[in-house]
Amino acid sequence: MPDDSRSRETKCPFYRRCEKYQLHCEGYCDSIMTVILRFHTLDNLNRHMAIFCMGRYDCCEIYRIIMETKYSD
Repeated sequence: MPDDSRSRETKCPFYRRCEKYQLHCEGYCDSIMTVILRFHTLDNLNRHMAIFCMGRYDCCEIYRIIMETKYSD
């Protein structure tokens, strides 16, 4: 269940959750469950989410790494 309005608006399939200054994404390999991005400010977190998680997630480096390492055929 989404934890806030930002979470409900995310489009990235690898988004997991957001809390305080942290963004949690799916891990990029089977032995890593979660990637956590930490931001200095809430504004930086919101900007990242607006650009990547809610928009062009295919341009996000985390998305690209996950696709390359876990889901490429």
